[in-house]
Amino acid sequence: MKKILFVDDEIRLRQMYEKFFSSKGFEVVTAEDGCAAVNMVRNHEDIALIVMDLAMPNVNGELGIEVVRDIAPDVPIVIVSGHVPAQYQDEGIPGVCRIMHKPISMDALEKAIRSLIEQD
Repeated sequence: MKKILFVDDEIRLRQMYEKFFSSKGFEVVTAEDGCAAVNMVRNHEDIALIVMDLAMPNVNGELGIEVVRDIAPDVPIVIVSGHVPAQYQDEGIPGVCRIMHKPISMDALEKAIRSLIEQD
């Protein structure tokens, strides 16, 4: 069973991700911001993929990605955010495999996750 870390400051979304992806056979862990995400990556070496929002309080997604990349450089990261700066839409974000925009269907996110995990 592959473990996915979902990072979002909205508890409702974290709960929705956990319910949906657990029912699809994934092990799910969640974090409320980039700082908590870094702690999760440090404590769960078996994380197969990270789904992260960009706009979060405390430690945002951009800083979280930088620190996570230092700890786990090979773990795929998918950004799911309603606030993606224009330069990232054109150039991408270093260390990020895919950028998806909120609102997003769970089916589309599952398809993206499976395609990245199956590349391993």
